[in-house]
Amino acid sequence: MGQQSRVASPATAKISPRHSIGVNGRQTGTGKSWLACAFGRQAARLGHSVLYVRVPRMFEDLALARLDGSFPRIIDKLIRVQLLILDDFGTHALTDQQRFHLFEIVEERYQRKSTLIAAQLPVAPSPTPSSTKSCTIPTASLFKARACENKKPRPS
Repeated sequence: MGQQSRVASPATAKISPRHSIGVNGRQTGTGKSWLACAFGRQAARLGHSVLYVRVPRMFEDLALARLDGSFPRIIDKLIRVQLLILDDFGTHALTDQQRFHLFEIVEERYQRKSTLIAAQLPVAPSPTPSSTKSCTIPTASLFKARACENKKPRPS
């Protein structure tokens, strides 16, 4: 009951345009993808559009789309869906261009659409000079900055 009681039930989950969800864990086989799919399936049952993509495959598709001219259509598809599930984040190192594309997708979706990221990397507490090439730093910093913005007390 211990671990299971910490996770909200996908059956009672609500999709909010202002939420980004992270399912994180270092080990394979711990159920990150299964949990992400459960949330996606429930969102679809509630009438939301859902797109599940594996991050390594998404970047392969984006690279090919640049060559055949379908890049804007694919980016638009990733941005418009109500719940975007990015699975297997952190399993491969990202190039500068891939980091840029990921940042653009997350930035366009921020406070408009829900994004669920299933990752295998721990989120670094803060960037260090030796970790500037880490694939998690730009995204983790963006989420951390946005979370801090939302927690600031509002003037009364």
